[in-house]
Amino acid sequence: MVPISHDRIIINNNYQKDSTTSNQILIPMKILQSNNNSIINVSAILKTLNIMIKNKEITSTSNNNFIIILDGSYGLIEFSK
Repeated sequence: MVPISHDRIIINNNYQKDSTTSNQILIPMKILQSNNNSIINVSAILKTLNIMIKNKEITSTSNNNFIIILDGSYGLIEFSK
């Protein structure tokens, strides 16, 4: 998985139904930037998570019960910076 401390991830419980499809929900989350340059940055985290979700069948994420239900064709999309 991606090496990030739990205190840098904020998951908003205001899940939304995806208006572009009938059976999906959007899970809003925020990843906080670190002031420590030796720690993985937000851009790298987002890119890594997107790759892992889109390739979940062949990555270690396939063993995670939560990630297995994520839509690999949708991946992770950044809406704002």
